[in-house]
Amino acid sequence: MVWRPIIWPKFWDPGDIWLGIFWPFSRRSWPNSSRAGSLPGKKTWASSSCGHEPGDSGYPKGFSPALWQVKSIRHISRSPAQTRSLAAHLGKSLIPGDVVALTGELGAGKTEFVKGLAGGLGVPEEEVASPSFAIAHEYGGRLPLVHLDLYRLPELPPDFLPDLEDYLSGRFVVAVEWAERLGSLLPEDAVKVHLVVTGPEEREITLTAQSKRGEQLLFCLRNNITETGVS
Repeated sequence: MVWRPIIWPKFWDPGDIWLGIFWPFSRRSWPNSSRAGSLPGKKTWASSSCGHEPGDSGYPKGFSPALWQVKSIRHISRSPAQTRSLAAHLGKSLIPGDVVALTGELGAGKTEFVKGLAGGLGVPEEEVASPSFAIAHEYGGRLPLVHLDLYRLPELPPDFLPDLEDYLSGRFVVAVEWAERLGSLLPEDAVKVHLVVTGPEEREITLTAQSKRGEQLLFCLRNNITETGVS
């Protein structure tokens, strides 16, 4: 038995109308998952459009869409700390429903990147570890974060699909390691992050947007890097 928040009708914003009511119900549980539990977060201009009010086009008012159409970013990280710093900048702009799909060879730094995302979401980085033996972890920061590691799952077991559907329902920020193993189940608008080992601690990190939302996230990331740098 797990305590879960009521699923509000779509015309309600749980960030504005939250009555603090919970309803217990049973759900299929994946035996290798670790669930910390958290509440849906409120989508805001600050997180979705870098602090600017969105217009009818989905892009911020007063800005040319061309300025926001950042298709990809390539970054050279010189250390794990820089990888986490880059990811933290991205994490600060994420909202529920955003999916970050990580690929790269074993040891490329995918878990370090997720630690940085968690830091940007208000989760202490030290709480995040590779869930290779747990498959899924949930963390509660300013928004609920789900961290999936599919290293041990060349094929998804049917018993895990209800959990996966829940994770991708739009109520969580989701970071997926070995995301290629989701195949067609990976959301089309996921931001892709590919890490390549180029030295003992150096990594080439390429972030690719596949949707308008992804382009906004990469624009925010590029601006944050320009303003504060990656340390």
